[in-house]
Amino acid sequence: MMDQKLAGVECVTTEKEAFTDIDYAFLVGAMPRKEGMERKDLLAANVKIFKSQGKALADYAKATTKVLVVGNPANTNAFICAKYAAPKIPARNFSAMTRLDHNRATAQAQAVRAHSVFRFKRQNRLPRKEGIKGKGFSGEPQK
Repeated sequence: MMDQKLAGVECVTTEKEAFTDIDYAFLVGAMPRKEGMERKDLLAANVKIFKSQGKALADYAKATTKVLVVGNPANTNAFICAKYAAPKIPARNFSAMTRLDHNRATAQAQAVRAHSVFRFKRQNRLPRKEGIKGKGFSGEPQK
């Protein structure tokens, strides 16, 4: 494995400065949900943010740039950003960090089952779904 290290961090004030000829983009900023705010209001605010960043990526970034979207709802924000960065940057170059959603789903499944939904085998964590009832679960053991 290559020993890659962070060469530095720069703080900038414009999208042009931020995205010109970059190899990687970590998009961590998103509108936080405030008390009393409906989901549609949150999405409307985030569309503005990620539409702008997608267009800036298309205008200034390399076509090979890899983009990681962290700001929630990460999957929706990544979709929006990728839409506006296309066709220059392909959708396959976008990833959404949805581990929080994964952890919430795992916790809900564990609550239904009353114990862990993982079994351990040779250091791999493999999901188990046998005995889980509910929408989206078959209840049959995984093979």
